[in-house]
Amino acid sequence: MTERKEPIPIPFSERVRHFRHRVLPVVIFFAVALAVYFLWDVRVNSPSLNGKVIADSVQVTSPYDGRLIDFNWSPFEEVDKGDTLATIVRSDSSYLQARLDLISAMIMQIEQGMEPVINRQRNIIDYENLKLDNLQQRIDLASSRIREQQLKSEFERAQRIYELDGLSESELERIRSDYQVVQTEVEQRAEVVDTLAGRLKEIEKYIIGEDAGTPLSAAVEVYEKELKVVEEELKPRTIFAPMSGVISKIYKGNGQYTRAGEPILSIESSEPSYILGYVRQPFDIVPKIGMEVQVRTRKPSRDFFKSYITRIGAQIRPMGAELRRPGINTESGLPVQISIENAEDLRLYPGEVVDIVLLP
Repeated sequence: MTERKEPIPIPFSERVRHFRHRVLPVVIFFAVALAVYFLWDVRVNSPSLNGKVIADSVQVTSPYDGRLIDFNWSPFEEVDKGDTLATIVRSDSSYLQARLDLISAMIMQIEQGMEPVINRQRNIIDYENLKLDNLQQRIDLASSRIREQQLKSEFERAQRIYELDGLSESELERIRSDYQVVQTEVEQRAEVVDTLAGRLKEIEKYIIGEDAGTPLSAAVEVYEKELKVVEEELKPRTIFAPMSGVISKIYKGNGQYTRAGEPILSIESSEPSYILGYVRQPFDIVPKIGMEVQVRTRKPSRDFFKSYITRIGAQIRPMGAELRRPGINTESGLPVQISIENAEDLRLYPGEVVDIVLLP
């Protein structure tokens, strides 16, 4: 009978060597492959589309032709909503003067049509005449103020030219005298207007009765309101910041003239509002409102967060140069708006380009 032999035990060191040479390389290979797949899928894999972080911005324009004063802002300064940006002194005096001339002509027409009712409504007519005198004095005051603004600008320019030895002292004195005369005229006319207004208030309760609601009174009231509009337009207008943010660009400086609708400065918010992306054609995935997406930043850390589509554009539009693929001059896509409410502590800068993966 054959004797059964016991197996020779394998030393532990030999088992370790066998594991290190045969098993460990396979385990390491699969672990590295799994890690590479995960990193490629999360951080390197080509995104479905590119997007741009958008923030609110506004361009402040001039409400009418005029000269900027009290404008002392610089680029990159922060402003709060309601801050005073500048004051505009209206300069289109010919337009205002034409309106004043029209009101004056209408008042003269009323005065000429008052004769047929003088005998029956003498007291009311006298009262209306006093109101018309007051209106005329206010028109003259407004005209004087327009001339005062013109001469003030002329005097300021003459002073600058005189300081550069480009104007004689006698000519400067002449311009100063004209300016001072108009200033005095404005003050005197203002006193007359105040006096007439006081007299009107004193006799108003005695004159105005049942007969006060005449067509004549209605016409005078219309032109008085028109005159108030012109008087308000003569006043300098203050421009306030429509939103909080940072001044990104200044188009006009202090003392410069600007026309109605011309930009004065631009304000940009430092807080992002949403992300705008473009889905390229052909659509591998059709975007839908509420579809989940993954937004990846291009920072070295490649931070990302999940969000969703809030809006989809109606038409395919051209992309900006920063969102086009390298080497392509013209590229279009369907715009989609993506929420940033899930970004949490992740800092996104307006204008920053991000990568977006659609997760259907």
